Amino acid sequence: MECVLWIAGGLFTAALTYVGFCAAIMAVLHGPAWSVRGSADQDFYDLLCAPARGLKLIKRKRKPMKQVTIYTDGACSGNPGAGGWGAVLRFGEHEKELSGGQAQTTNNRMELTAVIEALSALKEPCSVTLTTDSKYVSDAVSKGWVYGWQKKNWMRAPGEPAKNADLWKLLLPLLGRHKVTFHWVKGHAGHPENERCDALAVAAIARFR
Repeated sequence: MECVLWIAGGLFTAALTYVGFCAAIMAVLHGPAWSVRGSADQDFYDLLCAPARGLKLIKRKRKPMKQVTIYTDGACSGNPGAGGWGAVLRFGEHEKELSGGQAQTTNNRMELTAVIEALSALKEPCSVTLTTDSKYVSDAVSKGWVYGWQKKNWMRAPGEPAKNADLWKLLLPLLGRHKVTFHWVKGHAGHPENERCDALAVAAIARFR
C-alpha cells in the first residue's frame, strides 16, 4: 500500500512539474503576463502539453489605477512659527478636505506635510495629479533633486545636510506607491482650489497658536 501511495505521489508531482514547464515555455514565448487556464486552443501548446488537455492561455489584465486629483498648500505664521497645511482630494464626484498643523514649524515643512498627508489618505495605488504652489516641493521631485540627496545620504553638498530629510523620507515611499505628476501654480493668484487649501491651512494655524 505504501508503495502504491509513493508511486501515485510521484506521478502527481511529475504532472505538476510538466504543467509548470509548459507554462514557463509559454511565458518565454508570450511574455510574463501569460498564465494557463481553460481549454486548449493553441497548436504549439497542445504539442508541448498533450497530456495536460483542457488548458488555455489567457492574458492577465492589470486593474487600471484610479485617477485622483490633489491640491495642497502650507502656511506659516512666522517662519519658523505656528504652521498649518490643507489638502483637497478629488476622485470623480467625490471630494475630501484634510488639514492640520504644528505649533513650531516652517512653511516648507507644512508644504511637504500637506503632500504626505494627502497621498497617505489614498487606500490603494493611484494615478495622481498633484497641484501645489511650492516650488520647493515640485522642483525637488520633478527635477530629481530629492533622489540625489537620498543617494548622498541626505546631503546636498559636502557639509550641507538636506533640509527636512525626515519628511522627504516619508514622502519617497508614497511616490513609489502612487504614480504622481506634480503641477505648479502661483500662490494667491486666484486659483480656486489653491485658495481653498490656503484657507484650510490658515484656519489650522489658529488651532496651534
